[in-house]
Parts: sequence; structure tokens; C-alpha cells
Amino acid sequence: AAADEAARTAPEPPFTLPESLSESVTLKRHQLEGIRWLGRCAAMAPARRGALLADDMGLGKTLQILVHLARLIERGGIAD
Repeated sequence: AAADEAARTAPEPPFTLPESLSESVTLKRHQLEGIRWLGRCAAMAPARRGALLADDMGLGKTLQILVHLARLIERGGIAD
């Protein structure tokens, strides 16, 4: 519960798409929101050590995770 409250009140990190993302990729609004949320969760480490994107509707979870990981790699947040 405290981690959820911290996620809601944490300042939003600057949002940019990774430079490596192809210009032909068009992200939908809900996907951009998911990527922003993953960024907020990552910014809260180590207080929040995980996140879960879940649905059964084909809304682009894999794409969201790949874009999030590309952002982290480009920012030096994780090793290649």
C-alpha cells in the first residue's frame, strides 16, 4: 500500500521515446501511459522492486516492455 501511494505521488521522470525506436512505430495513448508508469516504477527502486502489466486483450504489453527497456539501456540504467 505504501509503495502504491509512493508511485502515485512520485514526480514523473522526463519522458522521451528511445532514439532506437523506429519512426514507423506508432504507440497508442494507453501504451505511452504504460511506458510512463513503468518509468515511474523504475525510478522508485529499490522501494519498488517490480511491476506487472497484465491484461488478456492484446494491448501491447510486449511492445511497452521493449520500449521501456530500450529507454533504460539508452540512459545507462541497465547493462546492454
